[in-house]
Amino acid sequence: MRTQHGVIERLHQLYGYPPFWKRSNSFESLCKTIIEQQVSLASAKSVYNRLKEYTGTIAPAQLAALSTEEYRSCGITRQKAQYLTLLAIRLLQEPDFFSSLEKMNDQALKEKLISLKGIGHWTANVYMLVALNRIDIY
Repeated sequence: MRTQHGVIERLHQLYGYPPFWKRSNSFESLCKTIIEQQVSLASAKSVYNRLKEYTGTIAPAQLAALSTEEYRSCGITRQKAQYLTLLAIRLLQEPDFFSSLEKMNDQALKEKLISLKGIGHWTANVYMLVALNRIDIY
């Protein structure tokens, strides 16, 4: 019986590593990752672009001020609107949030991300991989 490690190793031998998607460690990147939850990347990109066009910029002050209806007009569900609003409020209260992530070990970092409403293991892992280059998550 093959171990999971053996299967992944064999896949790497056959196909190489998957492409590395790099994003900045920022509010905008985490918002994008939240928007991508449980939808296709094409759909998420469209929604993200509508939100950015509507607000002019993806920044905490702009997102914290939006109503649920404004989010909905951009294609964002009520639940994701709540997550984005709470994240924006957190950033307004803790401006050094993203710089503090870079200094944390993987476990503390994941716990801090998961402490945010709407961020579970998948979102935390994706963010850690693409925005903080924590390739051991892969």
